[in-house]
Amino acid sequence: MELLKKIKMYTLFVSLLYVIMGVIMLLNPGFVLDAVNYIVGILVLLYGVIYIIRFLGKNAFNTLSKFSLLAGLLCITFGVYILLNPTLLSSIIPFAAGMLLLVDGLGKFKDAMAFKKADYNRWWLGLVISILFIGFGIYMILNAFNVSKLVVRIIGAVLIADAISDLWAYLCYKKYAPKKEIKKEIEDVKEANIIEVKEK
Repeated sequence: MELLKKIKMYTLFVSLLYVIMGVIMLLNPGFVLDAVNYIVGILVLLYGVIYIIRFLGKNAFNTLSKFSLLAGLLCITFGVYILLNPTLLSSIIPFAAGMLLLVDGLGKFKDAMAFKKADYNRWWLGLVISILFIGFGIYMILNAFNVSKLVVRIIGAVLIADAISDLWAYLCYKKYAPKKEIKKEIEDVKEANIIEVKEK
């Protein structure tokens, strides 16, 4: 039963944490994106400061110290830039994904035209798919930040669903596990009595 108590505390804590995070992501994805960007910006800035400290701690101005100085300055510059532009990181990934979709869509469009010239009956399927890829790619490029918010909301929904699943699993364990433990104890007692009778 001690194991059940530990599972209960852990499951309830994690589930509550997931629900809180999920609700925040669903209701305020912009806040989550800003928080992530600020955290990354501060970490990059601190990394740059560490490099500068290493540079100042070296006596000789050798190749390694030059690298520390350059890396430190670059990290500090990039960290400050991220802090001053909190939507930068949240827009990069959807923008890059949109570019990939756009390029892939243009490739599919070229293939569809080649199938048409070859008199392939279903060349238009490739054309429709290419137009969808191109359209969605352009949409992601033009709405990179809004797409990021959608992704955050999806993650939030997944966290809430995961918390509900964990609670359901715990309730099932709580309902059936004690019965199994009691049954096992009864079987152990019966087996011990049988052994005792045989010894006599």
